[in-house]
Amino acid sequence: MIRLIPPPYLVRTSSVMCLLALCQATTIAPAYGQSNEANFSNPAANTGAGVSLDTEEFHQLQAEQAHENKSLMGRLTDEAVLRAKSLLPRFNQEASGIVHGKHTTVSNKGEEIIWLILSLPKASAREKHDSLAKLQGYAAQQVPEALNFMGFASEHGLFGALRDMGMANRYYAAAAKLNYQPAMYNLALSYIYGKGTPRNQTQGLAMLTKAWSIGHELSYRICSIGSFIEYKQNNPANAYKFANGCSSNLASLSMAAFSTKHSVSQRVTMARDSLSAGVDYGFDMIAKLSQPNAATDTSQTYCKYQLVRAYLYKRNYDGLGEAADHCYRQVKGKGLTAPLTWQDQQAIKGLSGFPIVEIPELRRMRQSNRVHYAWGVPFLPFTQTDVNTFEPFITRTTP
Repeated sequence: MIRLIPPPYLVRTSSVMCLLALCQATTIAPAYGQSNEANFSNPAANTGAGVSLDTEEFHQLQAEQAHENKSLMGRLTDEAVLRAKSLLPRFNQEASGIVHGKHTTVSNKGEEIIWLILSLPKASAREKHDSLAKLQGYAAQQVPEALNFMGFASEHGLFGALRDMGMANRYYAAAAKLNYQPAMYNLALSYIYGKGTPRNQTQGLAMLTKAWSIGHELSYRICSIGSFIEYKQNNPANAYKFANGCSSNLASLSMAAFSTKHSVSQRVTMARDSLSAGVDYGFDMIAKLSQPNAATDTSQTYCKYQLVRAYLYKRNYDGLGEAADHCYRQVKGKGLTAPLTWQDQQAIKGLSGFPIVEIPELRRMRQSNRVHYAWGVPFLPFTQTDVNTFEPFITRTTP
């Protein structure tokens, strides 16, 4: 790989690369190591404009967000949501948005920055160097879209950045303070999953709710994670508010659990759809919805998914026939030695065959649905197309 020479406005100071205009800063915080792709420093740290996770300023930001979130979920009527949507950051209206979605931006450089980011995976060495230099420059100017990208690069160790989750969170916090929705989402994930900071579900949900109140983004990451975390926290009203209108299989779990507008069979389908997101909570919901009518249900939904659950992570189907026979007898109230009719035997045979068909399909769906909800993202919407573009680079840098 070609060794890139730093552009003339970068100079070496205290063994790190810094922007010439920023080298007068009292403290130079080395965020990035030398790289043959690019070298770029931490403008937020150098200028003092970033927000550290352990400063009074950041704790004030936390308090403000917690206060805003305290009554937000309860106040969000349909009318309020419409008003919030009218205040959304501007979206990309270019035809190329059809491929990657309409990007959420808040600055007049937003779209340029996002397309610089999108160009990086396929750029030549020189093009990549020039794009990174531009992105670093925008970050030095505290442009939120660029600050968020710097956080993304630091989180995943990309494009010459050293993997540093604490640094990533400082970038995310700086961009979130400028009301940039993707940075709010990324910072929320850090709290929810304990990435570079102690796990704090309450603070994570507060930040996530603030991001969600701005409006839907077309990859539905915010509403998906929000509904899922609220589901796990057993907060039905909030889980449903996040999930309602959220076109995501993960959000289907909360719809299955808490919707009063859909039939039981529709809710079972939603619970089954949620399984494709890679979480198994849908099995519990299918059982809860189907067990009360299991004795009279001719489709045998309860037993079918009990068997799928039992064999999903096994390497073979040994004992499947016996397991199907046991579940069928149990729901029908037949003893283990009671004689079975021809119809009973056919039903058990059908049960035995269902996991053999359904399990490969679920595995295929999960493989194609690599959303990676725990990832910090460089922008929103961050679609499956974008995941496919960046995944090879991120997995290559993952320890």
